[in-house]
Amino acid sequence: CLNFEQFDKDYNVDTASPIIQAKDNDLEMRPWWEDNSSIVNGSEGYQPTPLYWLDIINEYFSSKNISNFSFVDIGVGKGKVILYNLLKNMGYKDYIAIEADKKYLDIFNNNISQTSITVNKPVESILINALDYDYSKDNQIYFLFQPFDEDTMAVFIDKHFETIKKTNSYIVFVIINQTRKPKLFNVHPVLEEGFVSIYNFSLACLS
Repeated sequence: CLNFEQFDKDYNVDTASPIIQAKDNDLEMRPWWEDNSSIVNGSEGYQPTPLYWLDIINEYFSSKNISNFSFVDIGVGKGKVILYNLLKNMGYKDYIAIEADKKYLDIFNNNISQTSITVNKPVESILINALDYDYSKDNQIYFLFQPFDEDTMAVFIDKHFETIKKTNSYIVFVIINQTRKPKLFNVHPVLEEGFVSIYNFSLACLS
């Protein structure tokens, strides 16, 4: 929690909240989540992404030619992932923020406009349900940090997986609850470490 809060202080953004006091220790603080499933059906709510998992993902893509790839954050929330990638000067062509809850998209847009991090790549924010987004484009890297409940994740896979497979794209899953890890029909990840799984859908992708 101290690291989450320090990130916000260092870069003049709002991504760390909510943080709560743990019930088993009066002095311990812990990250928490905000439930918005009443606004966005099937949403797992907002929870800040631990930077440790982003470091694993960035290390993988840093060794690839990603200059023609868009980084698409599915359920961007307050935008910590995109902000961190901008801070690390990752080589993606641009960033696309997908969010169905206007409250969070407004916070994300405000973070982008006021942060001390250099925003040196185009950033597009789109208010849309992720199930309705167009996944037929090439050269996309889709990032998902548990945006859906289990049933909605199954709908997402059933509706869009075959389309994404036909493109020159990646899907990056960060799934903490491994029982909710989607079944991708015998497609093997190009990277699997801890809660992170990265899938490649073209033999020529990022070669």
